[in-house]
Amino acid sequence: QSLVLVRNPTYWGTPGKLDKIVFQFFSADSQLVPALQNHEINMMNPTTLNLSIVQNADQVPGTTQATVAGLEFEHFDFNQSDPYLAKLQVREAIAHGVNRPSIIARTVGEISKQIKPLGSRMLMPSQQGYKGTNFSYDPSQSNNLMKEAGFKKGSDGYWQPTYGPQKGKDLTFTIQSTSGNAVRAQTEELFQANMKAIGIKLNVQNYDASTFFGTNLPGGTYQIAEFAWFSTPFVSGNQSLYCSYTNTNNCGENWTHSANAHVDQLMTTGISAPSQAKENSDFNEADAILWQNMVTLPLYQQPAYFAWTNSLK
Repeated sequence: QSLVLVRNPTYWGTPGKLDKIVFQFFSADSQLVPALQNHEINMMNPTTLNLSIVQNADQVPGTTQATVAGLEFEHFDFNQSDPYLAKLQVREAIAHGVNRPSIIARTVGEISKQIKPLGSRMLMPSQQGYKGTNFSYDPSQSNNLMKEAGFKKGSDGYWQPTYGPQKGKDLTFTIQSTSGNAVRAQTEELFQANMKAIGIKLNVQNYDASTFFGTNLPGGTYQIAEFAWFSTPFVSGNQSLYCSYTNTNNCGENWTHSANAHVDQLMTTGISAPSQAKENSDFNEADAILWQNMVTLPLYQQPAYFAWTNSLK
């Protein structure tokens, strides 16, 4: 529920100005503005940003607001342990069917017009060394890929597998995310409409954060997931997310069940590179392979929003 940091009484340098800092965790972003208004907190930073939060926070007297480019990004993950998502053509068909510009325009684009579809998992556009891959919205290509994968389209317009547990039925996936998040709920609705347009049914099932992050993602009990990775200035921090899931010691956060020896090698050499430029180059090359294998679909770099009381210095 909270994390308390207390000033170190034996620190040898200039003492910190505050006796303690309390990080208070809220189950829903909608609770933040009332907490700021009631002086329960001095500063707020929502998990994801929507226009309602910004408009309401702007009305709180005696506060200051700022929106900056963050180091977190929203994305879709595909669980390759699923018999249909294990096929590259199916993952690519889904990705080509996602209208990322439209999703951005109708969600976070209402707050910042500068947000564009993200072209990398490794670095954000605001970071030095960013190298983006352009991946197009192309529903016609989605149809070609589903045919190539051997699926047949039923009379109702939905693709039907010729094998596996959904043989002869409309191909259906479930997307999971965190409940109580308005932007993600809206994104899921738009994603659902995108998938219907290319002949894939999509169910939405959201969970509280402790279940979603504590059980479902690490346990692999999902098909498609939407959430955000919170990056750091160090590109090497991505290794545990994208190196082969079979390496449980180093790749414990690879919840997509993807594996690629070349990606492993590039990230291993990258983290021991003699320069940041070489490290970025190796990780960008690894990211290009992840695009070719459509391991995940990056959506956009999240804007980070802060509002704080003017009494806070």
